[in-house]
Amino acid sequence: ETGFEYAEVVATAETEEGVTYTAHGSAHIDRGDDSYLLLEMADTRAAKRATARATGVGMVAVSELQNEL
Repeated sequence: ETGFEYAEVVATAETEEGVTYTAHGSAHIDRGDDSYLLLEMADTRAAKRATARATGVGMVAVSELQNEL
């Protein structure tokens, strides 16, 4: 039990051409995120967003769509 309720991470991805993309990811217990995995969830979200922007894939994680389903 850490008592933490929120985590935010910034990730950076760089293309072979040297273009840099930065993205943020967050996790919060009020959104139903697991309190023991806040940092990991925020890190994964930020990394996926930065990678998607850098590669132009534009894919999102299922967890990103929770409010849309």
